[in-house]
Amino acid sequence: MENGLWEYTEEKDGIHIRRFLGDGYEAEVPSVLDGTPVRVLEKKAFLSKKRLRRIVLPESVTEVGDWAFAYCGRLKEVVLNTCGVRFGKDVFLDCKELERISGVSQTDGTGELLAAAVLHLDAYYLLEPAEAGSISWIDKWDARLKAVLAEQDSAGFSRLLLCGEEDYAGKDNDYDVYIMRRRKKKVCLCYLRLRHSFALKEELKRTLQAYLRMYARNGSEAGESFRVLMSEYGSDPVCFRIFTDAGCVTEENAELFLRDMERLDAGQCTQLKAWLLQYKRETFGYSDIRSALSLDF
Repeated sequence: MENGLWEYTEEKDGIHIRRFLGDGYEAEVPSVLDGTPVRVLEKKAFLSKKRLRRIVLPESVTEVGDWAFAYCGRLKEVVLNTCGVRFGKDVFLDCKELERISGVSQTDGTGELLAAAVLHLDAYYLLEPAEAGSISWIDKWDARLKAVLAEQDSAGFSRLLLCGEEDYAGKDNDYDVYIMRRRKKKVCLCYLRLRHSFALKEELKRTLQAYLRMYARNGSEAGESFRVLMSEYGSDPVCFRIFTDAGCVTEENAELFLRDMERLDAGQCTQLKAWLLQYKRETFGYSDIRSALSLDF
């Protein structure tokens, strides 16, 4: 059966949606079709919906099938109105822009941690809306984070080449690019966990800060920690403080970071530049008038 946006069947337990027929930026799954509750999103129900940014699931849905949102490359948020939903295999495969899986009874940041669990930690066993945010769930999330940080940056590169997962002639098969992307992923995870620090143990906090310090600079060049700060969090004072509290800015490298911003054309990061100038002045006791005058507000 079809009803405008939905192809579906009526089963004993309720409506099963087989396919989303729309092509919009947002989709809200109905709780009822033909007077019957919607219970299941079947396999590949939203497969390759390239324009989809946000989807809302009703309280009535209890199951989301395998690959339901696979290859929705611009999907950013999934809103759950129930904690009782079960997810199948690789539901969010290749959803590279997924930022949040939000739902009922969540503590601040849980939605971001849920999304990161499947996108960056490759840990679908953490996709448990009913448990998300609990101390036991956080402990499992943190254990997986530590395992990811401990992996060699080169892990998986040989498999990528052998299996032909990407275009062999493309940048994805360049070793240096692969290493950079792996480090960037780890840096993003460090910022994320330090930003949402509920139940964060002191030992892990020190580990995350040490990782940010390790990649703050790469010799004379800006390292992944600072590049991510500019590109992803250039207007986020919380992440500015995470960067400085981790000890990433020293008297020796403060001016180098300011020069990096000019050289890398970070013209949109005026807040970050102002923060660094203030931190340099307050922490090391002097200021750079030339840099201050170059701020472009």
